[in-house]
Amino acid sequence: IFDDGTCYYGYDLNYHEGANLTSFYVLPDISQYVETYPTNNILFENFLNPIGMLAENSSVIVNNDMIYGSLLSIDRISGYWLRLEDDETTYIEGYRTPSDIEYNLHVGNNLVSFPADAPYALEDVLPENLEGVVTKILGESNAALYQDGDWIGSLSSLDGFNGYWMVSSEDIDFSYTIPEEG
Repeated sequence: IFDDGTCYYGYDLNYHEGANLTSFYVLPDISQYVETYPTNNILFENFLNPIGMLAENSSVIVNNDMIYGSLLSIDRISGYWLRLEDDETTYIEGYRTPSDIEYNLHVGNNLVSFPADAPYALEDVLPENLEGVVTKILGESNAALYQDGDWIGSLSSLDGFNGYWMVSSEDIDFSYTIPEEG
């Protein structure tokens, strides 16, 4: 903890070979809190065998230690598909994303992050203004459907460092309702 009350954290993150639906709750910078971080730095400083990365509307591929594409920076609110050649564990150290960060969903599919250290049940962290508006949430290998006032399916919680597709029926802004002790 620093004199101004801030602190940074370190995390070991496990990824598998192939496509990983991920997000960056912490960006790897201990010099200051940053909103975005260069994609090439994320890929080459934190991973040994990146193949590419896909965001909601942009992507990059890695070829001969160069990146090609339109995904120039990684941010704290988006989710990403990170493709790796092999299983890998990486260590990321930096400032955590505030739990009350605002998300702006548009009609349709939105690839978003979740700003927390631990998993939280969907019904505990999704604010009331999303009820009936966000109708589906898809994670890596799991999904939830909002039906008759309840979430049903194999996705029962959200977890930091994972990415999620949220399907929205309208444009809406929200912040997760993560408990203070979280």
